[in-house]
Amino acid sequence: MTRRHWSDYASQIFFDDAINKLVLANSTYARTTPRDTTKSDDGIYNEVPNKELMPGGVTASGSGYAAAITIDASLLTATASTPAISAAGIVNAASGAAGLAPGAWVNSYGTNLAAASYAAQSSDLVAGYLPTKLQNVGVQIDEKSTFLDYVSATQINALLAADSNTGAVSVSVTNAGGMSNSVSATLQTFLPGLFEQSGFVLAVRPSDSTIINGTCAGVPGYPTAASARPGESARNF
Repeated sequence: MTRRHWSDYASQIFFDDAINKLVLANSTYARTTPRDTTKSDDGIYNEVPNKELMPGGVTASGSGYAAAITIDASLLTATASTPAISAAGIVNAASGAAGLAPGAWVNSYGTNLAAASYAAQSSDLVAGYLPTKLQNVGVQIDEKSTFLDYVSATQINALLAADSNTGAVSVSVTNAGGMSNSVSATLQTFLPGLFEQSGFVLAVRPSDSTIINGTCAGVPGYPTAASARPGESARNF
């Protein structure tokens, strides 16, 4: 018999009482209290129709017993929700300005964009490049696949592919739930933006890959500094 308990299942398997007596007579069970319930007074067993079909068929096998049990179950697959992009949900990842530019980072905002939050790992790279599918999520801009770095239910971070078009282009998201609504965004030749943290523009010192972030706050895997030294070069992103 199977009983539902929230999203989990608890099962009971019933055996012939004669077998139960033989098993419980084994010294292994000597430390337990005597058996106090048989099938004749088991409320769960007796409340089920066709209970005579429930005991498992058991045969002696070496020093123990063997039984074959057939379970009939209907399993349902969770249905993924269709993704939806918010109005004005396509922005430059650095500045937050509306619009797109080839080779720039873009953030897409909406609902049901991905089943869970996930950042691309080295194992996700394809020939050294970010994947165009991440956790079964894809983003199409101007009918071209973008390179994905991060996906979540409400946000996707992507790097645009090269594109010579300008003007209004369509943006859509696909995942296990299907394809989202198509929204329009303006594709520009350039759309400058600088990443910042705590009010400071982020930069990298090329000579030692030190991240200059204005506060010297730690960044896993990289050395940091509060500011650049006089005369040295730094790269802004």
